Amino acid sequence: MCSTLGPVTRRRLTQKRRWPAEVQSALDNFEAEFGALSGRMRERLADAVIARNITESGDIRAAVNSVLTEDREELRVVLTEGAINGAEAGRRMASRRYGLDIDFETVPQTALDELTGFVDDVNGDVLDTIGEGVEGTLEDAFEEGLDRDAVADVMRDQLDNELGEAAAQRHARTLVQGASERGTHSAIRESSAVGERWVATNDGRTRDTHLEAEGQIAPVGGTFRVGGSNLVHPGDPGGPLKEIVNCRCTAVPVFEDELSDDEVATLRAGGRLNA
Repeated sequence: MCSTLGPVTRRRLTQKRRWPAEVQSALDNFEAEFGALSGRMRERLADAVIARNITESGDIRAAVNSVLTEDREELRVVLTEGAINGAEAGRRMASRRYGLDIDFETVPQTALDELTGFVDDVNGDVLDTIGEGVEGTLEDAFEEGLDRDAVADVMRDQLDNELGEAAAQRHARTLVQGASERGTHSAIRESSAVGERWVATNDGRTRDTHLEAEGQIAPVGGTFRVGGSNLVHPGDPGGPLKEIVNCRCTAVPVFEDELSDDEVATLRAGGRLNA
């Protein structure tokens, strides 16, 4: 039977099937919440343009930021919930997949605290991107002499790029997947594992630095060395953006019976094992 799915649809289905069920659920929930919020943000800004609350003669950036004031906190709530759900999903997945004897229902406060700064960074980045993109778009549209409805439509098109499906997926993979790896890491730390092995997704879209880290084993409580940076786990919120945005790698627990005595000793001394 011939498939009626186009190449883009097939690719999306393939991508969705790649994630563990728990993590995929957290990603889907975040993308839905982010998409609903971004739609409201687009319409609020469009209404503000039409109502002349944003004008060509004033400070466009300040006016845009004023309109988005109430969205700032709502966006933080969506991002925070996504991070928490991701961390919980990572712990559940680790408990199921690796048979870890842990309380996977409770995310350690330390893990949640470590995500707070990351949420704030993403929150600020989203709002800054909107402000910068909309400001330039509105300035150009006003200079072209478009009427208010047309200016609002141009701005909506701009925000489709800044807040659309691709943006939702990017933030989900960066924030939620990073949080799920933080949850997995916290679960592994509570288990009898002595190390964690970096596992890259080798499909032609993975960073060279992440492929080079494939198979590297870091001691539990230690860090991986990836592209010149020390990462606690894949998608580590404390790592540089160039190494964590859209990261699809994961880490798996390594137990003593998988290693030689010398390798165990190296890990217990805080050293890494390279593939």
